[in-house]
Amino acid sequence: MAQEAQRKKLGKKEHAEKEGITEQLKTTDQMKWVQKMKNSDGSTGEHWSFDQTYQLMKQRNIDCEPAEFYAAMNMLWSDYGKVAEKFGADLILIETMTDSYETKAAVLAAKENCDLPVFVTCVYDESKKLMTGADPLAMVTMLEGLGVDAIGVNCSLGPKMLAPVVEKYLKYSSIPTILKPNAGLPKVIDGKTVYDIDPSEFAVEVENLVKKGVRICGGCCGTTPEHIAAIFDKKP
Repeated sequence: MAQEAQRKKLGKKEHAEKEGITEQLKTTDQMKWVQKMKNSDGSTGEHWSFDQTYQLMKQRNIDCEPAEFYAAMNMLWSDYGKVAEKFGADLILIETMTDSYETKAAVLAAKENCDLPVFVTCVYDESKKLMTGADPLAMVTMLEGLGVDAIGVNCSLGPKMLAPVVEKYLKYSSIPTILKPNAGLPKVIDGKTVYDIDPSEFAVEVENLVKKGVRICGGCCGTTPEHIAAIFDKKP
């Protein structure tokens, strides 16, 4: 129904162009996140940033200007805010973000289509940067400028390894900071993926950052109900 409404609103020609971009985005999204296909340059297993995805489209002779590509990404997310608000969601959580352009498109789509609070968490590696190179200060500046209600980090590393990034957020941000770390780094033991931080250690490390100013906390990959319960037990 949403697609049919867009056809009527945009007109057949414009809709066909945007629908074509959308279909390409679905394809490139699989390249970006599944990371299994062989790229045109022979490399494999790479993440794809906003710019890399756009350049790949150009290499494949997909006629699309950067502004159109950005608008198509925004359109992909625009209905989520409307539906979330309609059916009683408390807020919009945009998480596990690794690209500042993609993050901006998602935030604008949410802010333009609903009045719910918007929370954003990004993924930082051991270099203390996003996959595409942005540091915490850059993301704090951008997200506060966009009027986001709470910001922070999730996934990638355990709470102790994420602490330097979180401390940057606490230093520069004037809005609540979110922390949702992994239960450490994954390891494969006897064919099973396991994480190396148990609930007790996890809760202690999270508590240390809460004492420094984190206001919203939880867990990401490898965490269990026991990890969350351990954090709850540490509350003042």
